[in-house]
Amino acid sequence: MSHSPLQRSPQSALWSVLSSRPVLGALMVVGVLSGAAAWRGLIFIERELTPLVEDNLLKLFNRPFTLGDLKGYSLTSIEYGRSAIPPHKTTLDGRSFLDRDQATAESVVVRFNPLTVLFNQTLNLDVTLQRPQVYLDQAPDNRWIATKVTSGPEGWLKIRVNTIRAVDGTIKLDPANAPQRLLQNANGSATFDREQSRINLAATTQIDSGGRIALNGVFQQETEALSLTARTENLVLPPLMPLLPPSPVKVQAGEFDGVLKLAYEPRKPVRLTSQGDYRNAVIDWPAESISAKARRVKTDVVVTL
Repeated sequence: MSHSPLQRSPQSALWSVLSSRPVLGALMVVGVLSGAAAWRGLIFIERELTPLVEDNLLKLFNRPFTLGDLKGYSLTSIEYGRSAIPPHKTTLDGRSFLDRDQATAESVVVRFNPLTVLFNQTLNLDVTLQRPQVYLDQAPDNRWIATKVTSGPEGWLKIRVNTIRAVDGTIKLDPANAPQRLLQNANGSATFDREQSRINLAATTQIDSGGRIALNGVFQQETEALSLTARTENLVLPPLMPLLPPSPVKVQAGEFDGVLKLAYEPRKPVRLTSQGDYRNAVIDWPAESISAKARRVKTDVVVTL
């Protein structure tokens, strides 16, 4: 009696092919080449790319900037330790003064795609500031931020900052003629266009005087024009009024839920739009001898300051 040969399963056949000497040899060559490429990539990032990124970051702001020690790097990121922007002397309208704005971050993480270096000699950076602590002092001309973001030095590699992010930060605002305000649990981003002239802003934060704000806006660096949209929740307005330009309307009490829009251009009136609910409101208009109190006010107002 004859016996039929045993049928080999597809899995067994595949394993026999994979375990053959030619295939194993090819896999070993591919593995060695991949490891060598990754090693060469890390050497390139450590010795060539990291110094270029550091130089670009140091020249990102038109003011002193201390970058922390190199903590680590990979094929797609570089991490630095505690970094700082200290106060510095500057000039405004021919006058010298101390710009007291300052900031620190526990770490700075720079992410990038190395393939863009190979294909078009460009490197777009995504910079993340971990737990930044920021102090903003109102300047003599009533501006809050005099620092501009600039392009890095040109060379064989074009390095451009695409986005700056802040994670779990704190911002202290110091108005010229009012108590300081503290913004906590601040998270946000600033995304730049190719020319780094237009900055798209997004942020969320809690305010020490009460309430939460979610911000979206656009800032034009050349003209210093700013447009902001703020969505608020339980926002206590009176402590924040000194942060705005002088207004004939005095807000004495109340909380606001809704949308606030602000449009600002230098040497032009500020336009402020309010849409939402204003609870327990107390509003004075001394010039017109008007005073109003209300448990709830539905607002749809445009004010030019």
